[in-house]
Amino acid sequence: MNDPAATNVEIQMTNVEAIRVSSFIIHHSSLVVGAMLISLALCLPAVAEAAGPPGYEPGDVFVTRNADEAENTTPGHWNHVAVYCGEGLVVEAQEDRGGVVYSELAEFIARYPEIRLLRLRMGGGQAIADEVWRHVGTPYRKLASLPIRLRPTERGNNCVSILRRGYIAAVGRDPRYRLPDDAMADPSWQIMGAKP
Repeated sequence: MNDPAATNVEIQMTNVEAIRVSSFIIHHSSLVVGAMLISLALCLPAVAEAAGPPGYEPGDVFVTRNADEAENTTPGHWNHVAVYCGEGLVVEAQEDRGGVVYSELAEFIARYPEIRLLRLRMGGGQAIADEVWRHVGTPYRKLASLPIRLRPTERGNNCVSILRRGYIAAVGRDPRYRLPDDAMADPSWQIMGAKP
């Protein structure tokens, strides 16, 4: 085929088919193999990272939407954000898990049918990851991102307040996000990949 667009579509279909055909491998293989297969579904560039699966860098942000529409209660399209911290771990604030927790990358990606992967254009991803990781174990507080000024961590965090804290560590100013859609609309972030 001489048409580059047709070739590109053909490659994407091949990756999706490989994920579907090989889905049992994700469940029965190591985290790294599963995460590498899932990264194909996100159509990420091949970026080598010493401390984790290819395609992800510390400080990358996942913006997600739940599969069950009844769980999509946040205003706007997107309802959750989480930060990749390296070594196959994602940090997120989860009400049902009691606060700021870490999850395995493969499990996190499998949980959401719709994901966008964002990377800060100006760099600073490691500062984001370091700051977010510092908050693991803090309590969950649903309305933590609504005030213009962030409250002390001891009062709790939600997924957006965690992202705001990471952004402040990297950039030195508060982006004042209140919802996951705010991060998607911010030109400071570059979309690096998508599922589907």
